[in-house]
Amino acid sequence: MKGSKFLYLLMAAALIGGLALLMKSRDEASWQEESVAAGSKLLGDLVINDVASVRLLGPDGRVTAKRGTDVWVIEERQSYPADFARVSSLVRKIAELEPVQTVPLGEGDQAALVLKVPEGDGPEPEMGTLVELSDASGKKLASIVAGKNHTTSSPEAGPMGGGMVTGRYVMLVDAPQTAYLVTETFSDLQTSPSQWIDKNFVRPGQPKRMEVKSQVGDRNWTIERETPGAGWKLAGAGKNQNLDTSKLLGIDSLVTGLAIADVPDGPDDARLKPLKEKPVSVTIDTFEGLRYVLTFGESGADNLPAQISVEVTGDPLPPPTPAPAEGQTPEEAAAKAMEAAKKARDEKVAQAAKLQGKQVFIPRNFLQTFLGDRKSLLAAPAAPAPTPAPMPKKRR
Repeated sequence: MKGSKFLYLLMAAALIGGLALLMKSRDEASWQEESVAAGSKLLGDLVINDVASVRLLGPDGRVTAKRGTDVWVIEERQSYPADFARVSSLVRKIAELEPVQTVPLGEGDQAALVLKVPEGDGPEPEMGTLVELSDASGKKLASIVAGKNHTTSSPEAGPMGGGMVTGRYVMLVDAPQTAYLVTETFSDLQTSPSQWIDKNFVRPGQPKRMEVKSQVGDRNWTIERETPGAGWKLAGAGKNQNLDTSKLLGIDSLVTGLAIADVPDGPDDARLKPLKEKPVSVTIDTFEGLRYVLTFGESGADNLPAQISVEVTGDPLPPPTPAPAEGQTPEEAAAKAMEAAKKARDEKVAQAAKLQGKQVFIPRNFLQTFLGDRKSLLAAPAAPAPTPAPMPKKRR
């Protein structure tokens, strides 16, 4: 090969190599994470109190929380009260976001960082979670997409990878050329409406009487007791019928711990059918002078449809008389204690009034005891005493 041709080949190889190196460096530059000055807020001076609406949209659903007259509500659940603590926590996290690094986004980078705006126009795995904050007039105050988690490898990470989640990539919808790495992980950023409703339900105090009525089988029974914490007695128990108290050991905590799992999508929600077709009524009289009537629908689902009503039936059980304060008679101390008991009772009535007539879904495990028939509460009959063996006859 002549020297000139060899020289040309060397020059061509160098040019190709240079172009490849340039393309590689340009590609890497599109993923180059650049540090950001500490303390800078991603959304500037967003005023938290101006936020009146929070809209979440993800590949698996949407949630709209709005500030109502008295409370925040969830639109997708018939304006049912929202979990205010959770909504306010999210708004505060968004307002206080501080980017630690910026990442210029080239073609395909949005998908790689799961930052595509979820509008139903792409594969679900590439879509992030859209968070929009608006004021009372509907003006958007902020609109971001939360995407892929950022993980930091650790020495303990195995051969399959792994590590600790230390942040998340986010993108401003109005500035899709740049992603930001923030230290907030948004671990509870879910787009199912049931995760954002207020789960607090009416929680009766210590019950003194419970009556269960059902149209199915022998599901009608009543239990009573005379004082808080005393053992239960089965009303109408026969001579040889004894209540199996072990089956009622947790009934107090079940009743006082009632919680909501979800709220119907609307009045035509198919999950409400058992409430009309197979209703079970539980009347709970408490030592506070309140009567709760809980009606739920029997089915094999994990969450059962239910609704509740409450009324005042009398005065609370007189509380223990406290030691009189200085200058106070025992009678005055007792009257003050009773006044406090009535106030606590009235607060429960006010709480129940917010849920009066509303239909909700309660986890089945809270209602399992009320699904059994009367026989299931009875102790097994005692085994008859063994007949003694006859004495052997003596031989003469």
